[in-house]
This record gives sequence, structure tokens and C-alpha cells, in this order.
Amino acid sequence: MPSITVRNLDSELKDRLRAQAAQHGCSMAQEARNILAAALPEPPPAANPQDSSESLWESIRKRVEPLGGIELELPTRRPRVRPPPVEFDPADPPPENLAKAIRDLVEPYGGFELELPARCCCRHD
Repeated sequence: MPSITVRNLDSELKDRLRAQAAQHGCSMAQEARNILAAALPEPPPAANPQDSSESLWESIRKRVEPLGGIELELPTRRPRVRPPPVEFDPADPPPENLAKAIRDLVEPYGGFELELPARCCCRHD
């Protein structure tokens, strides 16, 4: 269970907390927890999405419907790009120019960029 530390607590306030805890027959820590629980309101059920059985769609709809709703234009779908079949035998050794082979594989998909780390001035073996 999480805990907190309250620093620079006025000694008079600490004495009042101790006296109130004694009146209620509990420790100072328990009395502080009781005071905090009473002072802080419970969050509304909808504020915590994990506790809500309402879906995101239903929540949005409840907010927008009273305003007259909204019509969204759906974008046209593009056909899914399927990669060309790659004939590769793991037993084959890598091509002599591995960089060219990789480039040939990814170019049909628009390629990619890599950010290389800066080289160090010393050698690590």
C-alpha cells in the first residue's frame, strides 16, 4: 500500500492529531487516513473508465446526441498492399552485398530510414 510523508508539520497540529486519535481510539496514522478519506470526495463513476461498463462509443454518443449528432465522412479505403513473395532459404549464405539485398526487399514498400549512432573515437573489441 502506498504511503506519504508529511514534512514541516506544525507541532500544535501534530498534538491536535494525537489527541483526536486518542479520542477515537486509533493511531495517529489511522486518524490521518480517516481525515483524508472524509475530506476527499469520491471520484464520479464515469471518471474512471476501468470501473465503467459503458463503452467509449456509448460515452461519445451520449455527449453528442443532445447536440444534434454529427455526420462523419468515412475515408475511402485503399487496397491492402501485399508483400511480394520472398524466396529465401535459411541454409543459403547471405549475399555478398547484404545492404543491397535488404534495400531490394524494402524498396517496394517505400523504403525506410535508419539513424546510425555516432561513432566513437576508440575501438571496442
